[in-house]
Amino acid sequence: MSPFRRESPEEKADRERAEAAQREQIVRAQTERSAAEAVARAEHDAWVATLPKWEYLVLTESAVAGWESGRVGGLQEILNHHAAEGWRVVATTMSGKIEQAFAADKNDMYVILERPARTDEPESAPN
Repeated sequence: MSPFRRESPEEKADRERAEAAQREQIVRAQTERSAAEAVARAEHDAWVATLPKWEYLVLTESAVAGWESGRVGGLQEILNHHAAEGWRVVATTMSGKIEQAFAADKNDMYVILERPARTDEPESAPN
């Protein structure tokens, strides 16, 4: 349509009906997409609910170079204490200067423990 030509009332009504139909189609598509996302979210949440839950504990054991013959003193007792509460070691890592060249070198040992999470109490919010 030419910018200088005035549209007739019928043309205006047709254009408004077409615009309204287009808006309705957009709203319908958004509604269908939202419904599909809600179903997918519900299915995902149901699947997650069937998975085993775990909780983790990270122990940091620090020592100065010259550990007890290369061992962290008291580590076995610490681990046995946590094992009695259902924890198990899943990983360990160390930081610091492993070669212990200087008497003041600090070595940290990180011990990662896990156990099945209790499912009979609500989950606590992360700190």
